[in-house]
Amino acid sequence: ALGVPTLPAIMIGAAAGGAAGFVNGWLTVKTGINGFIVTLATASAFAGINLGITKAVPFYNLPADFVAFGNGRLGLFPLLLIVPLLVTVLLALFFSRAVPGRHMLAVGGNAPAAQLSGVSVPRAIISAHVLSGLLAAVAGILAVAQLGSAQPTIGSDWLVISFAAPIIGGASLAGGAISIVGTLLAVVLIGLIQNAMVLVKVDPYWVQFLLGALILVAVWFNRYRAVRVGES
Repeated sequence: ALGVPTLPAIMIGAAAGGAAGFVNGWLTVKTGINGFIVTLATASAFAGINLGITKAVPFYNLPADFVAFGNGRLGLFPLLLIVPLLVTVLLALFFSRAVPGRHMLAVGGNAPAAQLSGVSVPRAIISAHVLSGLLAAVAGILAVAQLGSAQPTIGSDWLVISFAAPIIGGASLAGGAISIVGTLLAVVLIGLIQNAMVLVKVDPYWVQFLLGALILVAVWFNRYRAVRVGES
């Protein structure tokens, strides 16, 4: 609508996501409130800002090359698949090899111990939220490219899925442990389940029920595994 070229517009969108993550991280550090609660609260505020700017009106006049990328294929595989696969590799390296990534995990596992080890806890918390916001923005950009339109309400029903995928993938609710590849596989599993239930014409409400059940099972297994490790 503003005539911004494709690449700068993508960069601005990604930067906006990172800025939103910075706000979440800053609020978490300054207030001491759990980051999950802060994120839920600001999500409502950001959604209101979004609707205020867009007037809740979809935008369809997207650049042809942008939409072509969102719907193009490389043989049997969609071009969009390149981005999440690249992000998966980069995140796996980041959390296993990079110092900032290891600091984030250390703070998530035991913030006081990380602080005593010389890790800047506030910096790690804010950095984690910035990274989260940036990746959420990238996901939104990919969704817009695939749909060929910018829907102001898109993603409003993704909260459960975004929470379920890392938990099912092996992330610890207590923090300090994640599985990048496991999360990717969990996303694929959830997608397969959703598509299968649509094909067999299962009521959509049962899809949400199944996701909730999967989260409960994953959390229980996570807790059971933690207890067994503690006992050993």
